[in-house]
Formats: sequence, C-alpha cells, structure tokens
Amino acid sequence: MVCQSCGHEQAAGKFCGKCGTKLVEQMAPAQSETVQSEANPDQATAVQPMNHPGVHHTGNADPSQGATQPDATQHETAAAYAGQPQQPNIHVEKVKETSKMYWSYYLQYLKHPSKIFENSEREFINGLISIAVFAVLVSLAAFNSTPSTGFDFLDQAGPSFITVLLGTVISIAILSGVVTFALFLANRFFGPNMSYKKIVSIYGAHLTPIILLAAVSFLLLLLKSYIAGNMLMFITLGLPFILLPLYLIGRFLSIQAKGMDPLYGFLSYIILSSVLFSIVFAVLADSLMNYILDSINIF
Repeated sequence: MVCQSCGHEQAAGKFCGKCGTKLVEQMAPAQSETVQSEANPDQATAVQPMNHPGVHHTGNADPSQGATQPDATQHETAAAYAGQPQQPNIHVEKVKETSKMYWSYYLQYLKHPSKIFENSEREFINGLISIAVFAVLVSLAAFNSTPSTGFDFLDQAGPSFITVLLGTVISIAILSGVVTFALFLANRFFGPNMSYKKIVSIYGAHLTPIILLAAVSFLLLLLKSYIAGNMLMFITLGLPFILLPLYLIGRFLSIQAKGMDPLYGFLSYIILSSVLFSIVFAVLADSLMNYILDSINIF
C-alpha cells in the first residue's frame, strides 16, 4: 500500500507509519470496474453492449430490426428464385416441334403430292400422322352428320361422342391398313418392290388434299348444312379407299413392271383389295348389327 499523503509504501496497516495518515486499500482494475458497475447500474447496462465482441451497433439502431432480418433474407431468396426462368416441359416442346414439322410437310405435299416419290424414305412418321388426322376429321364429321331429333330419349339412346370417335378412327385405321397392304403385295410381285414404309409414306402424302376436303365437310356439318356436308363426306371417304389406290398402283407399275404385263398387276390389286375389303366390311357390319340390337333392347 502507498500513502496518498506522503507517498510512503508499506505492506500492511491502517495508518501510514511515517505521517500517520489513514491508508485507503487499492483494488485491481477488474475489481474497480465491477465496483463502478454496482454503483451505477444504468451506465453499466448502456456500456456493456458496446464492449461485446460479437455485436456491432450503429447509431440509434432499433433492436427489433435484428428479428426481421431473416424474413427479409427469405423474401429476397424467394424473389430471386421467382426471377429465374422456368424449365420448359420436354413433352410439350416435342409436340410443338412435331406440329411445326408436320405443318411444313402438309403445305409442301398439298401443292406437290407427287414429290413424295423422291422423298418417301424419310416421311413415314408424317404419313402415319396424315392417316390419323384424316381419321379424326372423319369421326368429327360423322358425329355431326345427323341433326338432333328433338326427343331426349332418342338423343340419349344414340351413340356417344367417344363411341363414334373410337369406332370411326379404328375403322379408318383398318381400311387404311387394308389399302396399304394390298398396294404392298401388288407392288412386291408386279412393281418396283418398295418397302411397306415407303408405301405408307406415299399413301399418307397423297392424303393431304383429301384431309382438306374432310375438314371442309366437318365445318359444313358443324354449320348444320347436312346435305352438302354429307355429300362431301361421302366423296371424301371414296377417294382414299377407291380412287387413290388405283392411281398409286398405276404409278407403281409404270415405274417398273416385273415379268407380267402391268394390266395383270392392276387386276391383281383389284381382286386382292376386293377380297380384303369384303372380309373387313363383314366384320364391321356384324359389329354394327350387334350394336343396333343392343340399342333396341334398351326399349
């Protein structure tokens, strides 16, 4: 201890051994800060955050801002995520691309169907699409081919849209298969021996003008022009299954005829297609008759 009056140092005692002044006990720096804090608690509370090593304060900051900081960060993250471009659907993009390609194909062969003989190798898928589009348009026209009777029980007893759609599409697919198969056989034995894919490609490309007629027939029937619409639909059904195959077999035999005269190849196609069509029509007529009988049993 050091006397504050004369500066005399001594180890212990309450009074200075030199001048007799009462000695005051001196404390360590840490203890001094503790005593100061106990004497003035408000000042200690205000000073303590300033000395905390992990917190940074600025001016008159609002303590509630610290609680809202995570929410602001989440909003910024959500906004950044929403701003990112969404990944396109692969299937939708593929359908769009196929539609664009088919539309270009349709316009090209609507103007010049005979060009398919030069490009038949790569148009098989588009040929199948043409057959499918033709079948759907004919089914839509067939569903609208008759007016409503005005009697609810008769209208309800009639075939539904799904029944007409599926039945017509399946029938068109079967008839198209018969035509292309008969063309393939006649072409194989009497013509240039093209593959079945080429036959389908050539047949599908020549359907492009007939598809346009089917669309016009559907629009006429949709506008309740039943006479003109049904007549056009009848012509539309006759072209792809009667006249168009005869034209194609003539083209095939004119390109290259094997052995026998092209006339006999032409006649062989007519006989073969007639037999196949007879079998198909017998099956379809039997199915139609069963459907009619089932409808009659409802009453």
